Amino acid sequence: MEPQRTSLPGRRSAEGIRAGAAPEAPTASAVGAAERPSIAGSVDLFPVLAGDAHLNHAGVAPLPAPVAAAMRRVVDAWSTDGPQPWGYVAIDRLRRLAAELLGVASDEVAIVPNTSTGLAIVAAGLALGAGDVVVTTGVEFPANRYAWEHRIQDGLALTIVPPGPDGLFVDDDAVVEAMRRDFPGRRTRLLAISHVQFASGQRHDIARLAAAAHELGGLICLDAIQSIGAIDVRCGAWEVDFAAADGHKWMLGPEGTGILVVRRAHLERLRPPLVGCMSTASPLDYDRYDARLHPSARRYEPGCHSIVGIAGLAAALELLLGERIDRVEPQVLRRAAEIAEALRGAGHRVLSRGHDGDGDRGSGIVAAAPREGGPPEALLARLRSAGIHGVVRRGLLRLSPHFYNTLEQVERVREALARG
Repeated sequence: MEPQRTSLPGRRSAEGIRAGAAPEAPTASAVGAAERPSIAGSVDLFPVLAGDAHLNHAGVAPLPAPVAAAMRRVVDAWSTDGPQPWGYVAIDRLRRLAAELLGVASDEVAIVPNTSTGLAIVAAGLALGAGDVVVTTGVEFPANRYAWEHRIQDGLALTIVPPGPDGLFVDDDAVVEAMRRDFPGRRTRLLAISHVQFASGQRHDIARLAAAAHELGGLICLDAIQSIGAIDVRCGAWEVDFAAADGHKWMLGPEGTGILVVRRAHLERLRPPLVGCMSTASPLDYDRYDARLHPSARRYEPGCHSIVGIAGLAAALELLLGERIDRVEPQVLRRAAEIAEALRGAGHRVLSRGHDGDGDRGSGIVAAAPREGGPPEALLARLRSAGIHGVVRRGLLRLSPHFYNTLEQVERVREALARG
């Protein structure tokens, strides 16, 4: 099957939104996502499909056409007409879209430059010191390690749950046991964990871990960059206290724009580490000093935003919400399972879970060790020579398809592996 050429229903032309009003964000219900065909495989919406097979969404995603167009609109209008009011309205639109995707209130969403900034706001904003503990794992992406290690100098106790004998996976049982052991008697008790681990693709049961943390009087801070946009992330239903993610991976947005979720109940507890005019209750009143903080998560946004990046990420979330995450996730897992099967068929050892019917929930990340202990860099080079993009992480080949990748691209992987 060749890549489809389809247009996104409800999509506006560049001219249609140059008049000054902010483009409205269509929701799944507004554009009838349940009835229309999937946009997976559409080369019109995903121009990268016309070239190489991009299977590195756990790294940096190619920009879909509507995302690139939204960013160009801002740049072109800014250049020819000066800054446009609808460009700034897009900030609120992004908050609403992110809130809809994650099942939280829009006033619980702050816009941040990246995941590292979001995690650092939480780590620096909580009153952590002697008598406090953070539990994390030994397989986190560095951003979700350094933010907490930095507070050790203030007396914070950091518990690191090590992986099992394979060096990759940390069982949820071990995380719960660490919280049960180290949380009692502490003042602030927090679990800092990734929803999906960046190297192995392990997907933690966040509903269970959040419930266990809360039962023990603790909090949970989620690094969700490897899950939002690919699998269902229910920050509201799971009662996640804090969550951070950048938009440039599975959300299909540009680098430099991300989101931070702070539950409303914690706004007074989480002190903004940086305060600027945009953090305040009257951010546009420049004629008087009023340092009262904004009553929403906007208090964690001290200054001006990247309007270009915000326009792009908003367009990306529109696209995902239009497709619907309950349709995106099964397709992501299907493509990942097909790639895992191709790797196993060529004799390589797939280490990521959930792609072989073993009962564990998978993710969009497929991690594999080359057969006969060969170097993963050589295997990656063979794939790249065939126009297939992946990466090596922690000594493993990592491939990460999104919902729009095609079966033909999976066959390209299979063919490239067969030539080795």
